[in-house]
Amino acid sequence: MENPNLASQPDFTTEDYQEACLQLINNAVNNQQAANILVTLWVLNNDKEKLNWQAYKEQEAQRALEEAEQAKEEHVELQCCRLEEVETAQVEEQKKNRVKHAPICKVGVPTGPINIPSPYTVCKLKKGEYCELYFFINVRLAEAESVMTMSRPP
Repeated sequence: MENPNLASQPDFTTEDYQEACLQLINNAVNNQQAANILVTLWVLNNDKEKLNWQAYKEQEAQRALEEAEQAKEEHVELQCCRLEEVETAQVEEQKKNRVKHAPICKVGVPTGPINIPSPYTVCKLKKGEYCELYFFINVRLAEAESVMTMSRPP
């Protein structure tokens, strides 16, 4: 479809339009009047085509706007889906590696010695057996530490 606003009015007095003029010529209408009638018809037809062209362009603009909105909505929806997938993957990763993703408290570096319970106590704790509190007091820890140093060869 061509833009009718750019169309130029043809010269209806030329030989190309002579046949159309002959159909309009009679005793009451001469050659010039027939050309004027054709010009008037062309102008009316061109005006109608201009209105159709304007409606077509408005529809095209509306369709382009709707397509842009739809593309934007699809883009937003796609981003939301990707974000949900990333969040789901992070949650799954945290479930698999709880120790890796455990929160770290803001605690400074210890300045004193770290007391580790005796291997006997650690073994009982790993098995889930009852372990007396005596094994965790400082006297028992010191005793276990001295036994560990004595049992090691120099």
